[in-house]
Amino acid sequence: MAAILLDNAFKYVDEGGTVAVRLAQEGKRAVLEVSNTGPGIAPADLPRVFERFYRCDRARPDDGSYGLGLFIARTIVEEHRGQLTAASEPGVRTVFRVELRCAVPRRGIQGKFNGGKIE
Repeated sequence: MAAILLDNAFKYVDEGGTVAVRLAQEGKRAVLEVSNTGPGIAPADLPRVFERFYRCDRARPDDGSYGLGLFIARTIVEEHRGQLTAASEPGVRTVFRVELRCAVPRRGIQGKFNGGKIE
């Protein structure tokens, strides 16, 4: 999921632009933000960017993508009971934000980690 978001950020950043990654804990949630400067996403396209096979700019030359990446990323996040959102100011910046619940170890689990096994 992170690779998909980073791939998109680098694919659509403007020349000389910036790709940024932020990872933080906000309360009981882990937050990952991937942003870039560039053309952004038009307001009319924003609600649809996570749809399967949806591509915002049909006028762009074929770059070999099929419009599946963001759909797959959102599916992964939702399977982990998280949320993936997008915000964009066209011509300025686009941000994809992932929120996941932080894992909390259960009480009473003890042991040593040895070669892929908990003993």
